[in-house]
Amino acid sequence: MTIRNKIMGGFLLLLGIGILLGSTGVVSTQILNGKAGELYALQLESSDFTVIIDSHHMWRRDLTEAAMGGAAFTGSLNAETCALGQWLHSEKAQEITDPGILAILEQLHEPHFYIHEHAKTVLALVEAGDLAGAQREMVNVTMPKLQEVIDSLTEIENWYNHLMEAQVSEMEQMGQLITLILITVIAIAAVLALMLGSILSGAISRQLQDALDQANAASKAKSEFLASMSHEIRTPINAVTGMSAIGKAASGRDRMIYCFDRIEEASGLLLGTINSILDMSKIEAGKFELSPTEFHFEKMLQKIANVLSFRMEEKRHRFSVAVDRAIPALLIGDEQRLSQVITNLLGNAVKFTPDGGAIRLSAELVREEPDSVCKLLVKVTDSGIGVSPEQQVHLFQPFHQAEKSTTRQYGGTGLGLTISKSIVEMMGGEIWLTSELDKGATFTFTVQIERGEDLKDDWESCVQWGGVRVLAADSDPDTLAFFTKLSGELGFVYDAAAGGREALALAGPYDICFLGRSLPDMDGLRLAEQLQEKHPDASVILLTPAANEACADQYISKPLFPFAVMGAIRACLGGSGGDGGAEPPSALQFPGRRVLLAEDVEINREIVLTLLEPAQLEIDCALNGKEAVELFSKDPARYDMIFMDVQMPEMDGYEATRRIRALDAPNAKTVPIVAMTANTFREDVENCLDAGMNGHIGKPLNFDEVLEYLGKYLG
Repeated sequence: MTIRNKIMGGFLLLLGIGILLGSTGVVSTQILNGKAGELYALQLESSDFTVIIDSHHMWRRDLTEAAMGGAAFTGSLNAETCALGQWLHSEKAQEITDPGILAILEQLHEPHFYIHEHAKTVLALVEAGDLAGAQREMVNVTMPKLQEVIDSLTEIENWYNHLMEAQVSEMEQMGQLITLILITVIAIAAVLALMLGSILSGAISRQLQDALDQANAASKAKSEFLASMSHEIRTPINAVTGMSAIGKAASGRDRMIYCFDRIEEASGLLLGTINSILDMSKIEAGKFELSPTEFHFEKMLQKIANVLSFRMEEKRHRFSVAVDRAIPALLIGDEQRLSQVITNLLGNAVKFTPDGGAIRLSAELVREEPDSVCKLLVKVTDSGIGVSPEQQVHLFQPFHQAEKSTTRQYGGTGLGLTISKSIVEMMGGEIWLTSELDKGATFTFTVQIERGEDLKDDWESCVQWGGVRVLAADSDPDTLAFFTKLSGELGFVYDAAAGGREALALAGPYDICFLGRSLPDMDGLRLAEQLQEKHPDASVILLTPAANEACADQYISKPLFPFAVMGAIRACLGGSGGDGGAEPPSALQFPGRRVLLAEDVEINREIVLTLLEPAQLEIDCALNGKEAVELFSKDPARYDMIFMDVQMPEMDGYEATRRIRALDAPNAKTVPIVAMTANTFREDVENCLDAGMNGHIGKPLNFDEVLEYLGKYLG
């Protein structure tokens, strides 16, 4: 075997050993000692190389420390380089007279020194965290210099072969020199290999540590989340059980109603918590999907406002809404999920805004693309406690709230904003927060949503707005600003008054009078009576939830929406008011109509039967799907509609629906069948429709939704 092959073989062997040992961070001294023994066997006996042998011992020690610590390799590399440099300038080296060999030796010293200096650069990159840069430097710079050393050895090998052939007196010196360089180069190769191994080990260790830290943080967050969930679930359950006990013992009707209100509120909180957990699980499982339908944008906002109005009134919040009239009335998107985002942001605003604070919801059209896709920008602004920059970093992460004290003081799961962010991003938008601590917050998000069909009945063109005279009397400046803006857009004549006496002092006459219930100097009802005496032809619309006051023609709840105000004006002027004049779902009655209810749980049947008593329906009950099929088969013409539970014994709702649809009866394929089930995932809804059902109502039941289905199919 030639010297060059020995060098290359030793280099590759130690390179592999170094990477293996450096990667694991453990060094085997037996292996290193064995390699060192092999190197000693190659040396010729000579006391002239005591310094080099001592250096070799130092290399073996430092090499072990380098492998164990990953940082001490510079010491061994420095020792080897210095030892070679000292020998090259020693008296013994000067005895070599051949100028070619001396030139090669000097040529060897430069790459050795360069490798030593470059090792410091590599270390600096490692300490700075740039592992990729360190590896790149070793591959592109350090290893080529090592190749220069090996190339120099090739030249020395040629001289050595020449000397052996010539049998000159310098043969022994050359042999010793080659052994010296062989040991030094293999030592450097091993150190470089261990350096590379240390880099890899450091990278792996850091990656493992980062992963471990992330896993521990996630575990801690989820543990805190579970504790929070336990609190969020147990708190409303405690309210339900406690208020139930108080209600049973209550002797007065008012006390019982109070208990029922608290039970209803606690049940809503519990349902919201469960829905948030389910939504988060679907997001993490990648099963969170959108279901686009056509919907009325302003009506959606009004429903949200109606749901939250009671909580806002309790805390005396000033709530205002501004909707850009450029936004199409009808849009195509997932109304439920968009409503969920806005409800969550408004709910947080109500929660974190102190009594008497202000909350504002605004929506504007940013642009509309040629393909009828609209970009909407929605803002929810409050004057609440605000969020610090440190808290904002984690605000949209799952299982996080601004801080632990927030959870204790205000409650909540910490999932709402995470779910909202996922929904907004699925709708092609983004969400962000602008806030300062103790200075309120503004949550802003954008969505991409398709324009729906234009409304066939355009209220703006059905009323001669230029001839309409309107009076608005209210103490709220936002309300008066709303009418000022709407009058400018539609062109009706408009007067504003901040109090009752100011309204009576205006000349008029008026076609429509919008009156706030509480004015600083006069009650709204008293003002209505006096205005009707002064303007007998005027219609009075109270800006308050519906009541039974004879002095008012209509009622509109705040906050005000353009479509609701326009509908009320049109209804008062003799036209159809659209939804503004529609009868509320709770007032719907269906005398003579028959419904089949398939439900296996007795308490669920009792709830449906009791709450549908005002609808004057005749309801037959089936305890499972098999009974439902049998009852319908006996008299198909008897039933105008079927409410079908899904999970029932003997036969589930899917199979019962398929069998009913397969019957040879005149209305078997047309009778409306609506699922009434706790299975509320999108795939559950699709399964109901695939089985032949016409609709889906989730449990716990929203009875306005039940009545809407009754009105749709029986009205």
